[in-house]
Amino acid sequence: MKALVSQEHQSGVQEIPRPRLSHGELLLQVTACGVCFSDVHKIRFQPLEKPTVLGHEVAGRLIESRSAKFRVGDRVVVAHHVPCGQCHYCRHGNISMCAQFKKTNLDPGGFAELVRVPGEHVDSVAFPIPDGLGDNEASFMEPLGCCVRAVKRAGVQSSDVGVVVGLGSIGLLLMQLILHAGAECVGLDLDPSRREIAQTLGASATFAGTEPGFALCMLLRKGMRMKLTNGELERICWNGRSRQQPRRQRWKHACSTLKGDSG
Repeated sequence: MKALVSQEHQSGVQEIPRPRLSHGELLLQVTACGVCFSDVHKIRFQPLEKPTVLGHEVAGRLIESRSAKFRVGDRVVVAHHVPCGQCHYCRHGNISMCAQFKKTNLDPGGFAELVRVPGEHVDSVAFPIPDGLGDNEASFMEPLGCCVRAVKRAGVQSSDVGVVVGLGSIGLLLMQLILHAGAECVGLDLDPSRREIAQTLGASATFAGTEPGFALCMLLRKGMRMKLTNGELERICWNGRSRQQPRRQRWKHACSTLKGDSG
């Protein structure tokens, strides 16, 4: 079968052996695999000494099944690592530090025509793709899971304002989750096309970060909330459980500075 093999900062398509299954395993024909920046980083900046097939944001269709959980023809999305669930790190919610997590992998990797899904992956991190969801969208399961965990750990609440720096795929996922939590979200990116996408997805506001007075307008002090009303930014003070009067004069000056007004 064909695979993208990387070694010593070089990558190329090669023929490699087709994986063989054991009891409880799956053989997945890859139909979608996301390119994580960690993959790019390993290819460009890490000297991979051995031939390596990267790719871990994988979705596909089963062409062979040795597991009662799935049948041939099923569309499946699978994560690339499996935590033990019992060690110190797992018990404290830091599963990426688990020794087993780091040792478990798909075989050989998502940048291949076929992937062997080991039994522990089948039991814990392999899921059927719903009929209404495409394979490309399903491949976002792993990066979206990372973003969900980040938002949960941050304890985002409806009175918060989140600021996402960088509106690539991960930034846009984070932005949508912050909005889903009921908070407001400001997006920062130099690329106007990315800012436009963020606006269509419901961003409270977007900036390049180079606007006059931008730094002043982004100084959100503790207990303060910024919200967008009728195209204007209004700063509203929150003090514990009670809502105070808006500090309109200071915010009016900040917005004027942002717009480049002299007054």
